[in-house]
Amino acid sequence: FRLTLIHNFGLTLSQVKSVKSKNRLDRPLMHRLKQLREEINERKKEYTFLTHMQAFMFFNRDVSLDLTTIYFAPSTLFCTIVENCRYDQINGVIYLLKKKAEELRIPVIDEQMVFYLEEGYRPQGTKLEISLICRQDIEVSRYRLPREYYFKTYPKTRALSYTYTGPFQYLTFMHKKLQEYVYAKKLLKGHILDLHKKGPWNSSIEYEHVTVLGFPIASS
Repeated sequence: FRLTLIHNFGLTLSQVKSVKSKNRLDRPLMHRLKQLREEINERKKEYTFLTHMQAFMFFNRDVSLDLTTIYFAPSTLFCTIVENCRYDQINGVIYLLKKKAEELRIPVIDEQMVFYLEEGYRPQGTKLEISLICRQDIEVSRYRLPREYYFKTYPKTRALSYTYTGPFQYLTFMHKKLQEYVYAKKLLKGHILDLHKKGPWNSSIEYEHVTVLGFPIASS
């Protein structure tokens, strides 16, 4: 009976030992069923995401169909420049910047902007400006910042955009595909940017992380 529980329901030996009769199975089995539901939901999200990635990357889909024109709202940003950076280091810098903003008591919202300061797709050895979006009521004149940090005002900007939902480790592939299109069409009128709306700092579910990729274009 106990071996059946371990094999069929994935219960641990300690859980099985606590079960003295079939009437006491309810709690551990409910717990296991909950775990399985969560695992199934995660697999569904992964399948949907990877199916979309496959279509986007390999089925010669017209990229322009996935781009929409939006305006990024004007914002006050708390910024730092990172030299010789890799794309996969961005999240680490965001965490450090959030910690610094907390130390300096700078009021920020839970969204960030990353600007790619060098032309072309450069996932390694590139220069980035990484920033937190400040609350609208901030008075920047009140703050004396360390030399490597600064405030700047980002103006209202018209851009082609793509909203990416999924793990950050795949974001670089989306950048490569979209940058190839934008550079080929000679549309770009400013630095490419990411607007991180949801990430590991406010969501533990990586398939729900949301980043808006922005490609500034001429004002209409």
